[in-house]
Amino acid sequence: MRHLIPTLALSALFIAAGCSESGSSPSSSSAQTTTQPASASKGGDRVAQCKSLQKIMEDGDTKLEKLPESDDPSKDLMAQAKLLNEIADAVEKSGVSDSELKGLATRYAKVMRDQAKQQTAAANAAKSGDEKALDKVEKEGEASSKEEIEITAKVALICES
Repeated sequence: MRHLIPTLALSALFIAAGCSESGSSPSSSSAQTTTQPASASKGGDRVAQCKSLQKIMEDGDTKLEKLPESDDPSKDLMAQAKLLNEIADAVEKSGVSDSELKGLATRYAKVMRDQAKQQTAAANAAKSGDEKALDKVEKEGEASSKEEIEITAKVALICES
C-alpha cells in the first residue's frame, strides 16, 4: 500500500511569509507523468489493469519525493502543482477499461487536479501572507487527502484479488 508524500508544510509557508505558524499542508501523492497503457486495456485482465494503474500512482509518489527543494516555498509549491497535473494526465491516459478501475482512476485524477489547485493557492497565499487563505487550503487538503487514501486503498484491494 502506498503512503502519502507530505508536501511543504504550511507552517513553513507562514514563517516564509512572515506570518504566525499554523497547521500542516495538504498531502500529495500520485502517479507517474508518462503514460503507461494498462496491460490489458481492452476488457482484459482486471488485475493487470489494476497493477498498471497502481504503478503509475506509485511512480508519481516517487517523482514527488524527488522534486528538488529551493529557498522559495512558493516556487516549490508551483513545481508540485505542475507535477500533480502531469500525474492526473498520466492516470487519465492509463487505458484502464474495467468500469470500477476506470471510476477510481477518474476520481484519482480529479484529486490530483484538486491538490494541484491547492498547491497553487497555497503558493499565492504564502506570497501575500494571507493566513485565512492558507487555513482554507489546509482544510481542503485534508479532505482531498482522505479521498486519496480511500481511492488508493480500493485500488490496492483490487490488485490483491
